[in-house]
Amino acid sequence: FAMEQRNDNDSDPFSDVGAKYGRLQLPKLELASPSVNPSSSLQYQSPDYLDFNIKGRSVIEKCTFNMGICYVSGICLGGVYGIIEGNKNAPSKRTLIKANSIMNAAGKRGSKLGNALALLAAFYTAAEYGFDNLELEKKTGGIEW
Repeated sequence: FAMEQRNDNDSDPFSDVGAKYGRLQLPKLELASPSVNPSSSLQYQSPDYLDFNIKGRSVIEKCTFNMGICYVSGICLGGVYGIIEGNKNAPSKRTLIKANSIMNAAGKRGSKLGNALALLAAFYTAAEYGFDNLELEKKTGGIEW
């Protein structure tokens, strides 16, 4: 096998890179949007607005939001109650058994309260949607109550 001979310049990390590869240049970067880049040839006409729904969020978005807020709140509140209950009702004074009792009670109370509040939020959102779209004025003839 023939071995290649190495130049001292190849192994030197501080050798002149420009002599080997030529002058290095960074690429010219430009912004794609003419509204952001003032030097662009395209003229700025008007801003692009997001679509806006006058009625607000859809019923599914409202339901998801309400259920999420109630679920997280229920888990937190039920967890706090479970911590107190688990600390009181621990069968032993040992730290590991007390910690296990606290975690079991917090998980039990937190999940039950979170699920119950999320279900109530779903019923509330459905009832609100139903009453908003019931249009009692059309059915009663606009009678004031």
